Amino acid sequence: MSPDQLYNLILTTKYNTSGLEVDWKVQIDEVDGVIRLVFQESNGKQDWITNLNFPVKPYKRQQNFFLVHRGFAKAWKSCNDEIMKAFIDAKMRFPLYKTQITGWSHGGGLAPLAAEDYKFRTGLKVDELITFGGPKIVFGFSSRKHFRKSCRTIKNYGFSYDFVTWLPPFFLNLKTEIMDKKNCWKIWRVFQIVKYHCGYGNKEYYY
Repeated sequence: MSPDQLYNLILTTKYNTSGLEVDWKVQIDEVDGVIRLVFQESNGKQDWITNLNFPVKPYKRQQNFFLVHRGFAKAWKSCNDEIMKAFIDAKMRFPLYKTQITGWSHGGGLAPLAAEDYKFRTGLKVDELITFGGPKIVFGFSSRKHFRKSCRTIKNYGFSYDFVTWLPPFFLNLKTEIMDKKNCWKIWRVFQIVKYHCGYGNKEYYY
């Protein structure tokens, strides 16, 4: 599935809601042989409370210690057992299928936490972590290094003037594929944030 098709799938998916209004869905893609965990964009007041809860939170896992965005950590821990059970059960039913975790915007902030959790629970790396316009959720280089070990492939698609990918400014992104390199110095594009943050379904940016 191409990136633009994946983004449009995120928009059209019918989601389950768990915990602190986390919208998610486990899908079995028999055409591509993929077990896909999808997270929805901001969709309500609680999601914005999560987005703006910036302070750093220590996240402890036995021998692992890392620092993440407090709001997303709290949202993920409110429902991670339920979501991971569904995702791992699907992998057990389709052991030869690839695993993929994806999300846009708010969903792009939750997806890396899900990938790290999957690696912690199963010892297996997620085959693909693909996000669109995802915010920064990782604090510190050692924390980013830890998250990178959770996935075989990481792609966070972002536009230069999609401000969501800049926030919080003191955090780190895992990896960002800048999609508008030719136009990134046109200052007037600063005023087109909505256009860019919602523009990941345009296939022309990927080819």
